[in-house]
Amino acid sequence: MNVFVYSEDKLLLLSLADAIRQTGETPFLVPDFQTLQSLIRMTDPDIAFLDEALFPKEKIKKLQNHIFDVLLDFPVTSITDPYFTDYRGKVSETKYRKLSDAIMNAAKKHHSIDGLSPKLSSLLNFLMTHKGEKVETDLMMYHLWNDCTEAHKKTLHTYICKLREKLAESGNDCMLEKVAKSTYRLTTTAQ
Repeated sequence: MNVFVYSEDKLLLLSLADAIRQTGETPFLVPDFQTLQSLIRMTDPDIAFLDEALFPKEKIKKLQNHIFDVLLDFPVTSITDPYFTDYRGKVSETKYRKLSDAIMNAAKKHHSIDGLSPKLSSLLNFLMTHKGEKVETDLMMYHLWNDCTEAHKKTLHTYICKLREKLAESGNDCMLEKVAKSTYRLTTTAQ
């Protein structure tokens, strides 16, 4: 089943992609409208989950009607509250529930680490895109500041400590581990 998830929050998209894969379905990540258009041309979605930060429930219902108007037939619902819509399209109720529960749980875990500063959020986003890989501190500094000074090195180590604390507090299954002197790796217990 082709599962589209639309959000500008790249960390949320990555979390949802993992949850969707664990249900045995295929995730299609949509960070913007242009990507959505190109994906729909290539692949017919079976279901779409939208971020309520971009699409409040009223807009989701209007969007569902618009999809029918362009002769497409797939359900559209919310990431955080997928049961607010009744239409299931060709998706069985069992598959819908399994997928919706996985997406809601992943979204809850993701939002439990909200409250990060913009730099911490950017660092976490960067590490999520390199999940499981060894990432050197120089690369992290260039991502955050396009520079690599001694002051940035101290600040980065502070950010790493704060990020570790936030991940532990959130109950999220992510862990930032030190691999070598200036190398870290973001892992999940699911890896």
